[in-house]
Amino acid sequence: MEEDMNRAKKFKAVLAGAIVAGGTVAAFLLPGTAAVADQSGSLSLSVTVEPNATLLARGAAADVQIEFTCNSGGSAYLSVELTQRAGGKEVATGYGSTQVGCTGQPQRTIMSVTANGNVFSKGEAFAAAGISSCGVMGCGNAYDERVIQLNR
Repeated sequence: MEEDMNRAKKFKAVLAGAIVAGGTVAAFLLPGTAAVADQSGSLSLSVTVEPNATLLARGAAADVQIEFTCNSGGSAYLSVELTQRAGGKEVATGYGSTQVGCTGQPQRTIMSVTANGNVFSKGEAFAAAGISSCGVMGCGNAYDERVIQLNR
């Protein structure tokens, strides 16, 4: 019985040594992977609608500038929706979306939003933007909503 206990202790010591050695070999073979994991920490997403947008084609669409950041290492889905009072009880609305690359650095893009039904006009509009992405750090999303100015 004592012999079995000694064998078990020796086996555990050999197994622990093999695990440590395997981890050391992996660290040397995959140094970039460890560095990426240490630098990235967790998924980070942000989106901001810029305060001014440009009307296109007599209000049939508007170009909305968006600033975003994502560090998923892949791509993200970016969307923006505009709503504007068109007179009386009428409302002009529109939606645009695109896929963007995630660099971990702040980026800007211009998204075209096509009006549905009523056209957009010069003046205030409500803008809502969102970004969503999934990566090795999980999935997440961020939103920004604000009143912006539509200009010609």
